[in-house]
Amino acid sequence: VVPGWSGTQRLSRLLPEPVLKEMALFNRQLEAERALALGFIAEIADDPHASAIELVAEIADTSPRSTEIVKFMIHAAVGEDRAAMVDSLASGSISGTRDRIEGVSAFQEKRKPRFD
Repeated sequence: VVPGWSGTQRLSRLLPEPVLKEMALFNRQLEAERALALGFIAEIADDPHASAIELVAEIADTSPRSTEIVKFMIHAAVGEDRAAMVDSLASGSISGTRDRIEGVSAFQEKRKPRFD
């Protein structure tokens, strides 16, 4: 069996090659302390559930759309999900426009759209 779902492709952007080979070739797991030292994770929590609840409470006060965009920007910067980011940003950019409203209305009414 080999790693699936593009795991080696994604992890190669996040971990040094020797560490990835050690994991993939010898089926070794990455211990939390080593993952932290490698920058693979941001922190180690004594109580992961409580830590997650704190993070959720903190991010709940932020704009969902800006949070999504920042995540896309970071993923694009590290080479992850570029196609999905472009697609999502394009869809989001057009979704609030009069052109989209007119286009959808024209489609539903089976008429030619009238764009300004």
